[in-house]
Amino acid sequence: MIKEKAYAKVNLSLRVYPTNEDGYHNINSLMVPIDLYDELYFSFSDKDEVVTKIYIENNVILKTLKLFKETYKLKENVKIEVNKKIPIAAGLAGGSSDASATLRGLNRLFNLNISLKELEKLANMLGSDNAFTLYSRPAICTGRGEILDFISKIKEIPLIIIKPNFGLSTKTIYNNYEYIEKEDNTLMIKDALIKGDLSKLEDNIFNDLEKPALKNDEYNLFCKKFKALNIKSYQSGSGPTRYVFDLKQYKSLNKNFSECAIIKTKIINNL
Repeated sequence: MIKEKAYAKVNLSLRVYPTNEDGYHNINSLMVPIDLYDELYFSFSDKDEVVTKIYIENNVILKTLKLFKETYKLKENVKIEVNKKIPIAAGLAGGSSDASATLRGLNRLFNLNISLKELEKLANMLGSDNAFTLYSRPAICTGRGEILDFISKIKEIPLIIIKPNFGLSTKTIYNNYEYIEKEDNTLMIKDALIKGDLSKLEDNIFNDLEKPALKNDEYNLFCKKFKALNIKSYQSGSGPTRYVFDLKQYKSLNKNFSECAIIKTKIINNL
């Protein structure tokens, strides 16, 4: 049996540009893996199946398995058992990470020795975050997210993830997004990460999708609660998950956000 870890990510910066001629948004985003992951177990079986205790809509793991087998003309059937720890529909790239872990796991199960660089082609067919989650290394991601500029060494920084019990429509958020030209602090965030300068990091974090996300009334109320408690929080991806660096707020978060999934974790290097 082969085991793979599928790491979640957070965006420390996210600049979203106007749609290009293909109708897609290009981005500039500093993404980092965090020490929160799903566990995937791969074994040969009499049929292709994904076994998980949590229902996964439009199961990307099964889609990835089919693509991998078709691409490399493989006949053996595979069972993939998933221990799901990353909250679903959270803006933490859980689905993308599961797909990427599936590519890596199948590569090992079938003993194909395909390079991650070659697997990138399949990863990019599956989604825009998938190239990042294939490597799960700190990187500045451009294009649609598939062009990676790895950051060689960063400080590991603790944080708290707060996932509310509702989701947001990524499509709606992008439809509500209006591009405004402004300063991009991504390189300052990179420098703060390398130096482990938390104050500089928090001063420069930004997310262009936060403003359109706040048009959702439920999410708006959720965010106002942090402000009322004087807790600095930041949105990952298209939301609704937010993260907090001040670990002293852990008890307060548990008390005031009892309906949420609250997870202590940290930014990791994964080199």
